[in-house]
Parts: sequence; C-alpha cells; structure tokens
Amino acid sequence: MNFPQVLQILNEGKSLGEREANQLEIELKSNPDDIGTRILLLGYCEAHRKQSFSNYLSHIGWIIRNHPDGEIAGLVITCKLSDRNMPGYQQIKHIWSETLASGASAKAHLNAIRFFVSNKDFDAAFECLPTVANIEVKQTDYLVLADVYELLSRYSSSTCTQSKESLLNSAILWTQKAVRQGGGSSQCFDYIQLTRLLFANEHISLAKEAATTLLAKASLHPDESGYAVHIANIMLGKIALAEGLPTVAAKYLLASTQVSNSDQLALAGPDLSLAQELLEFGDNVTVVKFISDCQQLGLCDERRATLDRWYQAIAEGRMPPHF
Repeated sequence: MNFPQVLQILNEGKSLGEREANQLEIELKSNPDDIGTRILLLGYCEAHRKQSFSNYLSHIGWIIRNHPDGEIAGLVITCKLSDRNMPGYQQIKHIWSETLASGASAKAHLNAIRFFVSNKDFDAAFECLPTVANIEVKQTDYLVLADVYELLSRYSSSTCTQSKESLLNSAILWTQKAVRQGGGSSQCFDYIQLTRLLFANEHISLAKEAATTLLAKASLHPDESGYAVHIANIMLGKIALAEGLPTVAAKYLLASTQVSNSDQLALAGPDLSLAQELLEFGDNVTVVKFISDCQQLGLCDERRATLDRWYQAIAEGRMPPHF
C-alpha cells in the first residue's frame, strides 16, 4: 500500500459514523491484520479523538509493533499527541523504543524520528540519528532520509552536534542520490523534494533548474502531472519573488492552477505559500483569482473549506490564517 492510498483511506475514515466505526472495531478483533480497516479506524479516531482516544492509541501502537517500516507507520507522524508529557505520548514513545531496540530496519528508525519531530521531542529524534547513519539505507528510502534531515534542520537540540546548514546539505545530497538512481514517474516527487530543499538552503539557481526539470518530467507522466506541475510553478514563483520579480511570481501562481485534476492534489490541496507571500506584497487581485481557479480542481471538502476561509478573510481586509 503506497502513500497516496494510505492517505486516501485515512481521510475516508474521518467520515465514518459512530455505529459503523464500532462495527469495524468488532470485525477487526477477529481479523487484526486487516490493515485497510485499521487505517479507516485510525482516521475515524483522529477525527473523534476525545471520545476515541483509547482506540486511537491502540491502533497506533499496533501499527508500530507490526509495520514499523511501512507507509502507514510513516503516516503516524500526522498523529500528533499534542503534549509529549501526556501519558498517551509516553506510551507510544515506549512502543517505538521497544520496536527499535529489537533490531528494526533503517526505515523504521526514520519513521520513529519523524514521529518524534512531529511531537516536538527533538532530543529523542536526534538520538536516533547516529543509529540511522550506521544502518544500510535502501534506495527506496533515500527520500525518507532526506526528509528526516530536512525536518531536523528546522530545530535545535542539546543532543545534536550538526549545524542547520550541515543537516540541510545532507538532505540535499540524499535527495540528489534518489534523483540520480531513481526512475519512472516517482522522479516527479524526487524533483519536488529536491527543489524545495535547494530553495530552503538558498541555492536559488539550482532550485530554478530543478523546478524547470520537474515541469519537463511531469509532462512524461500524466498520472502525476497535476500535482507536479502545480508545485513546479509555485516554486518557480517563490524563486521569482526571491529574485525581486513579484509580477513574474504572480504569473507562476496563476499558472499553477492550469493543471489536470489528480488525487494527490485533491487530498493535499494547493500549496498556499506563494499566495501568502503575494498577499504580503499587496497583490490581492492575483490571489483571489488563484483561489477561484483552485476551486475548480476537484479538491476534497477540507481543502475547499480552507480556500473559502482565505477568500472570506481577503474580502474582509484581513490576512488569511497561516496554513
């Protein structure tokens, strides 16, 4: 089960009714390895956490114990437990510690780091990093490792001796390895990550080259082209702003909506970072047009609601909430 499939099932679970969720819980007891049902229930528990917190922790714990190196364990990073001092967080952290101590794979360690970072337990995340460096990383996990380095570069910890620049450079190097050794449509995602990392590390000319390459590759893979073309234009717009060209950036923002519908774009929604920056430049007209065009892209209800809030805020003369 790949990442988009997991994400789609997780979102479907959020719309389950209480009676339906209770019936699935009963069925899962007789077939605990039904991972699809478990992901559905995890989505339900995420949406109804207050009344389903015990089941929520139970499903997360089962996933970590049984699939620590799978995509679903990676998605557990979205399940923030709010306060690392809460019993729920400590319970899940203990399960991760036991799982890693039993000789888990590099991917499991990477998933654990992402979980720790999402819950702002940076000391625990940095403590795992040396172990990852000493475990053979599979080619399919190059981007996961790059993502870990990029996440850790945003924070500091007493247990980390590497600088932000060093961590970001490691992220770029691993992404470049994935790009060189990868193939097929997955390279669109590789180039998305590479462009973002290069831009974050202020390698503007290299970021522009990567974004331009992404546009070219996206045309060869129609199944990914909607999301990939959208992100490529957003990044080219951000680069234009960095170069002091807001008018060019505005053109890229509007171009980012001229894409085919895709499941990934529908679930993840449009990247609003460039729109936010253009609002700060005072270009409300372009951003309102962008919002209107995005509403035609077949987005899920949650993403459409976000765009509605943005439109309302702009209409009232306010800055929209940060995404």
